[in-house]
Amino acid sequence: MRIVVIICIYDRLPNLHRWIHAWGKSIQMDAELIVVHNQDEIKPNPFKDLCRKHGVTYIPRLNIGFETGIIQDVFLNKLGIRKWDYMLFVTDDTIPVRKDFLVQYVNEAKKPDIGAVCMEISGVWTPHIRTTGFMVSRKVATGIHWINVPIENKEQCYFFEHAGFQDTMMSQILLMDKRVIQLSSIRESPLWDTHHHADHNRFHEYDSL
Repeated sequence: MRIVVIICIYDRLPNLHRWIHAWGKSIQMDAELIVVHNQDEIKPNPFKDLCRKHGVTYIPRLNIGFETGIIQDVFLNKLGIRKWDYMLFVTDDTIPVRKDFLVQYVNEAKKPDIGAVCMEISGVWTPHIRTTGFMVSRKVATGIHWINVPIENKEQCYFFEHAGFQDTMMSQILLMDKRVIQLSSIRESPLWDTHHHADHNRFHEYDSL
């Protein structure tokens, strides 16, 4: 079983420092940590240097489609990532606050009726998977169809996430006769969205990893 943890990052170097620190403290399950760096221009940068220093896979890409563009590229195998069985995708401001965060996700994702394990299922507009943190199998990923290839703007991102009715990621997974679950309550989640849920200050949990 091959697991990849993919971090989408743009310009927040402190978040990458936090992730690399947390990864070193966590149960890794022989997973590969991969940083996909959205850039407006591909050029040398401290993100690449930091990844190289810590043995983390670094993949630069032009910032087309924001984080949803990365999800699309991974699902369509456009980034050269070696074949995987399960993928945990997070945005860089979502950080671990439990050493066993990956174990928790994998244990649920391996169940045969599960199509996606999410940090948060939002009920805003329509129930949908928030792309700040979720795990899917490769089998599920290859079953997703895309109306827009490549995804290029926010409107197309929103269409895939919550506005596309039966074409959203969540709707498509449900149509595969799979369940989409939220791993835990937001306050008990092993991952913490430091931006969207900044009011739930959990840095003390991160610091105690």
